Amino acid sequence: MERKDLNSLYDEGHFKRGYSQKADLAIAEIDNLLNPNSFSSSDFEKEWERFLEVIIGEFPDISPYNLSVLEIGLASKSLRRELLIICRFMTELLPESTECQFFLGHAYLHLDDFGSAASCYRRAYEMAMQQIKKRKLEKGSGMHIDAGGYLHYLTVAECNAGHYPEALVCAAKTLRMINDHHPTSVYLAEHYKMMHMMFLQMNMEGLAEQYRLKAIEESKKRSREVQS
Repeated sequence: MERKDLNSLYDEGHFKRGYSQKADLAIAEIDNLLNPNSFSSSDFEKEWERFLEVIIGEFPDISPYNLSVLEIGLASKSLRRELLIICRFMTELLPESTECQFFLGHAYLHLDDFGSAASCYRRAYEMAMQQIKKRKLEKGSGMHIDAGGYLHYLTVAECNAGHYPEALVCAAKTLRMINDHHPTSVYLAEHYKMMHMMFLQMNMEGLAEQYRLKAIEESKKRSREVQS
């Protein structure tokens, strides 16, 4: 995003109105500094301190939508701790959002904090299942598909933490969720790959090979469907 004044950001839909303009200005400045063509780590560090001071001072009068524009830029620069801070703020601002919990889990996962990542993914899954029950959503709904994704990443986190009993249970629940609600999900091939790695770590070569072959076949199937 090229440098624009705040009114332009509002008018063009980059930012939402109605929250602290002081916070929005700080967010816009960080976003400008994350421009890949002009990024300076020293400039960023100085502005990041000012940004945090503003966000803390204006909290909670901050737009989660406006904050979210920083996620891609921070991730692209591998600024993982800064990304975690943004995700934590967003989760506080939107405590009922399964997506915020999910992205917070990713932020912890990228920092190899597998226990915290697992807690976030589990929370996202539980919140999704509560919404499914409350709204009486039918089989195959988008929320069912999302819940399967949250379970998949919960399995990844538990596996990376070496919690294999928990990972096995999550893996089984994920397969059931995907097959029941979205058998063509892109998560299926990825889930097979993850299970292949999990069984390798558990020294179960036979099962590892089975899921390696399943992952290959599922990837080929998805490729054929895309081409047809």
